[in-house]
Amino acid sequence: MGNLFNIHTGGDLIISRIEKGDIPIISHSISNNGVAGYTATLNGKKLFNRTTTISLADRGNFYAFVQKMDFYIGTRVKALEAKFPNCNSYILQFICPMINKQSAKFSYGNNATSGVEQITIMLPITNREIPDYEYMEQYMRKKEQESLLRYLEYIEKREV
Repeated sequence: MGNLFNIHTGGDLIISRIEKGDIPIISHSISNNGVAGYTATLNGKKLFNRTTTISLADRGNFYAFVQKMDFYIGTRVKALEAKFPNCNSYILQFICPMINKQSAKFSYGNNATSGVEQITIMLPITNREIPDYEYMEQYMRKKEQESLLRYLEYIEKREV
């Protein structure tokens, strides 16, 4: 993953001591997309772009999320900031499950604290043997469209 992402490690944030606001703080929880609370702007902390960065709980839980808003990371969390051009949330949505498949390696006391760069994930590749980001994006767009169509069909059936 070190070839795909710049990896940032979160610092200590005490949720009860921060000024409330509307910027999510991502924790190592797997519930609520990892969102532990909301803060005002934090001086000296990097605000991560939701369209180019995956949040990853790396201790206790090992789980990657795409966030709906730009975010800060707290303790026991990494931010995986894409190195590749033209990154977007569709590509990140494709990559997250590939990362999450590695969670079995990080249970029973094994943490991914310093080894995230060396984790290998499986991605589709082009004929030039580089990740096929266009395929990943189109695949996720199609899945989104299929889900929306199923939802609309469900709503139509309920209205009859």
